[in-house]
Amino acid sequence: MALSHHGLITHQLNNVVFGVDRAANGAVEKLTLAHNHPSKELFIYAEIDRVNTEDLDELKRHLQETTADLEVVVTDFQPMKDQLQEIIGELTQAQLPLPTQELEEAVAFLEWFAKLNFTFLGYREFTYTDDTIRQSPHVLGVLRKRARASERKLSQQPATTQAFLLAPTVLSFSKSGTKSRVHRHAYPDYVGIKKFDSAGNVIGEKGFSGCIRHAFMSRALAAFRSYAAKSRASSKDQIWTRMVSMAKC
Repeated sequence: MALSHHGLITHQLNNVVFGVDRAANGAVEKLTLAHNHPSKELFIYAEIDRVNTEDLDELKRHLQETTADLEVVVTDFQPMKDQLQEIIGELTQAQLPLPTQELEEAVAFLEWFAKLNFTFLGYREFTYTDDTIRQSPHVLGVLRKRARASERKLSQQPATTQAFLLAPTVLSFSKSGTKSRVHRHAYPDYVGIKKFDSAGNVIGEKGFSGCIRHAFMSRALAAFRSYAAKSRASSKDQIWTRMVSMAKC
């Protein structure tokens, strides 16, 4: 994907996992195919179009950035899944001044996500205290490689933005403004789970960046309705309606 979006045609692509011994400076000292080697790395061999010498540094930078994004996504995959399960648990136990149906639907939707229907790319949190939007330090996946969001006055945001952030709904949906270098070269979905105080006011958000799996898009609505039906006798599927209104990832 990284090569094709750099305008290059890949004529041959092979990969193999080696056990690798490296020196202190990172240089490869030995390769082995032994299955029990403690340190394994994936080696990729690609034959591509001829690249002008002056373009090699840019191609190298692009591949290194893509690899770095892939590394943090893989490293933080389980922590992001664990974070989602923690949020589901919190919503299940929460005593929020919101309609029971909406809470149940939100939990069913997030559980559906957790069943391998969502490719996790990143996670971050925000608080809306003292009229200020602040990003919390807890960040996972590619979002920990992005610049931290600057603090902003909530009251100085456009009315539409304030309404979106403070709407008394459990979930919110939007699209990332940066194309992903992992999974698909597209704008990822952003799913926000809002935090409430005891009075029902929105005081922050926990959000996941990622993509609904392409293979599920054509049957996603039917699949979720079937899944949600197991949790409720009836459903208006309000959350899913908001989700599928976004452009596909």
